[in-house]
Amino acid sequence: MMNNFYRDTWVEIDLDALKHNYEQLVALRPNQQMIAVIKANGYGHGDLQMARLYSELGVAYLAVSSLDEGLKLRRHGIKTPIIVLAPVKITDTPIAATANITLIAYDEQWVLELATVNLPKQLTLHLEVETGMNRIGLRNAQAAYEQLCQIPNVETCGIYTHIASADSNLVTVAEQITTFSQIIKAFDPDTFKFIHVANTPMTLQYDIPATNAHRVGLGLYGLNPAADFIKTSLNLRPAFKMFSRLTQISKLNPGDAVSYGGTFVADTRMHVGTMSVGYADGWLRTNQGRNVVIKGYECEIIGRVCMDQMMVKLPSDDFAIGDPVVLIGDEMPVTRVATELDTIPYEVLTLISDRIPRIYKNIDGIVDINLGRFF
Repeated sequence: MMNNFYRDTWVEIDLDALKHNYEQLVALRPNQQMIAVIKANGYGHGDLQMARLYSELGVAYLAVSSLDEGLKLRRHGIKTPIIVLAPVKITDTPIAATANITLIAYDEQWVLELATVNLPKQLTLHLEVETGMNRIGLRNAQAAYEQLCQIPNVETCGIYTHIASADSNLVTVAEQITTFSQIIKAFDPDTFKFIHVANTPMTLQYDIPATNAHRVGLGLYGLNPAADFIKTSLNLRPAFKMFSRLTQISKLNPGDAVSYGGTFVADTRMHVGTMSVGYADGWLRTNQGRNVVIKGYECEIIGRVCMDQMMVKLPSDDFAIGDPVVLIGDEMPVTRVATELDTIPYEVLTLISDRIPRIYKNIDGIVDINLGRFF
C-alpha cells in the first residue's frame, strides 16, 4: 500500500459497503430509477471511481455539479448518462451537447437565450422547477417547456424539483410535493422520461407515486443525513475511513507550549504525538480540542492544527512512531466528527483534499489507489 505514496495520511474506501448501500436503496424503492449523485469528487470518495462503480451497477444517470466535473468523466471513458445539477452558461451549452451531457433548464431568461445558440448536436435537458427551495428553478415550467420545444436540437426529457427540508420539516415537504404534483398535472403523462423529487432524505422516508427516479447522494456512501429525524430500517454502511500515523513523539515539561500561538500549554509532564495531516488536507483548525483514536485510546488534538501537521496528547509512553491514527472510521464515525464540529457529514467528507490518496478495497484486498493531484 505505502509504495504508491509517501505521506503517512490516507483514506480507505470500502467498495463492498458501497455496493451494499446501493442494493439496499434499490430494494427500498424498486419502482425508481437511480440517479447516483457523485458531485464534489464523489462526496470525497473519488468521482471517477464512483462513476465506474455505479455505471457497472446500472444507474440511469450520474449527477455532477458542474460541466467541468462531467467532462472529466467523459475524458476518462465514462459512457453512462451524466446530468449537471447546477447552472451552466448559455455559451457552454454546445460543449455539453457535443459531450452528450444533460443540463438543467432552471431560469426563464436562460431558456430564451438558448434559442439564440447554434447547437452542433442534440442537447438534452431536465427542467428544474421552483417549489419552495428558492435557490434556482423555473417558476413557469409549462411556458418554458413550450419554448424549448421550438428550439432545434433540444430534447427536454426530464423534470424535477429539490426538497429543502426533508431532514427536518415534514410540513414543508408536503407543501413542496403538492406544488410539484400540480405542476406535473399540467403536462401530458408521457411528456417526461424522468420525473424526480427525492434526494437521500426523501428516499429514506417517502415513495412518491408521481415520480419514477430519485437522486441519491449521501445514502449511497452509507450515511443517514439526519438519523435523529429520519428513521429507516436500512442497514447503511459508511464506506469512508481516514487514517494517519505518528511521525514524532515528544516529551513536554510543565509550561511547554504547543503549536502556533501557544494556545496549549502543558500543566504537567506529558507525551505529545505529531502526525502529518492539517488544514490544507481539509482537516480544519476547528478540530482543535476534539479527539482521534490511537491504539484504542481517544487522544485530544492540542494546539492549533497546522497546514500540514497536528499534535495530540498521548495518555502514556506506550506509543511509537508509525502507530496508526483513526481520524474517521469505526471508532470515530464521521457523524460524530460532524456533530463535534457543528456541521454535517457532507461538509466533512467533501472537504478532504485530493492531497490525501484514496485506497479502494473490497473483501479480497486493495483494488485501486487514487493519488489525487499527485497522479
